[in-house]
Amino acid sequence: MGFRLLTIIFSLKMVLFLGWLMATSGLFDYSPVHAEEGLARSEPKVERRGPDSHGIVTKEEKGLLEAIRRREKELDRREEALANLEQRLTTIRKGIDERMLELKKLRAELDKALSRIDEANSRRTQRIVKIYESMPPEDAAARLEKLDEKMAVMILSTMKEKKAGKILSMVAVEKSVRFSQLMSKPLR
Repeated sequence: MGFRLLTIIFSLKMVLFLGWLMATSGLFDYSPVHAEEGLARSEPKVERRGPDSHGIVTKEEKGLLEAIRRREKELDRREEALANLEQRLTTIRKGIDERMLELKKLRAELDKALSRIDEANSRRTQRIVKIYESMPPEDAAARLEKLDEKMAVMILSTMKEKKAGKILSMVAVEKSVRFSQLMSKPLR
């Protein structure tokens, strides 16, 4: 839209300039008879531009030129405001991009840390399971009965099936049933 407006303003300036040039350069070929008739018929209100100027500008043209100048100034202010806004937006976008990059790096570090924690937890769980698997089934059952249900279920779920079956057969019936029910559900 701004480009169109600038094009229209430029075109108007060119038309006015060409009109002034034609009027001052004598390109209009008026014979003395026709020239006097033209002046007698209608004399527009004119204003001389100055002693060194050859052209005559009507009040309408002067008003139009002033309107064009005001519009140019307004467009210049708007263009400057838009340039400032664009610069601010570019700065903001750059800041957002930098922050996103920083957050991606932090997320990668966090994922690595969580992976290490999961790996350490998995190793600890495997170690506990191996300890219980190495115990006689009676001793393992007695200890599992006293553990938190979640922990007992986690250990039993991770054990080899035969070893877990032998230990469950040594646990009290109510606890064995409860452990079995909990083992059928996903761990949280």
